[in-house]
Amino acid sequence: RYRSRHSCWTALPIFTVVFNGEKYLRETIESVINQTYDNVEYVIIDGGSTDGTIDIIKSYEDKLDYWISEPDNGIYDAMNKAIDTVTGKWVNFINSSDTLNKNAYNKVNDFLVKNSNKCDVFVFGYSIKNNNTMTDYKPNLNKKWKMPSSHNSIIYKSNIIKEYKFNLNFKYACDFEQINKIKEVKNICKNDFILLTGRDDGFIMQNKFQSILEYFQICWKNVNKMFAFYWLLRLILEFFLLRIRKIRRNV
Repeated sequence: RYRSRHSCWTALPIFTVVFNGEKYLRETIESVINQTYDNVEYVIIDGGSTDGTIDIIKSYEDKLDYWISEPDNGIYDAMNKAIDTVTGKWVNFINSSDTLNKNAYNKVNDFLVKNSNKCDVFVFGYSIKNNNTMTDYKPNLNKKWKMPSSHNSIIYKSNIIKEYKFNLNFKYACDFEQINKIKEVKNICKNDFILLTGRDDGFIMQNKFQSILEYFQICWKNVNKMFAFYWLLRLILEFFLLRIRKIRRNV
């Protein structure tokens, strides 16, 4: 259960799921607890880390509303566990290598409140950091063959995320499968505000071939077969890139 210090209905629950994430976790936590928006519930779900992750979490224990460490079946299983505990009206997931932009929640709160009667999911922009290069990505609801934005820059109404939990039949593209189900029956709004910065060495980028394969499967079965051909071409390209990288390593 939450050990919340906030008004449950008006608070914005923020979840970070992590496994052996000591490299960036401290920076992530700092970016959340230093937000000027003071009605944030921050919860960390750890998958049983064996590095220094738990020590980092404990060092911030008095700043957290709740944390737990136990084995899980991957990132999306941990996110589903988090969803089961939600008590507030909104939900946002911040990856363990992300950093929220300064005053991010303070800036988006008015947008959430003003549009809460007509929108069920709110999609914001995000940045990707590659070494010293920052690239901004604005949300796009028209590209139906891909995510409208990164899942960590999406804020859900809690009743929606509880109804549409992550489908664990997929390991790498659960968020894409989920958002497509939501889009069929619910209203999604976008705002170009850059909510956070992530990195290009995360879970999906480390498993790019498997991720593209799942995008293909989801489009073929549930979205549009024409979109599936796009991912098939991406899959073929990634296969050859992997082969080239392997050859270079062996030279």
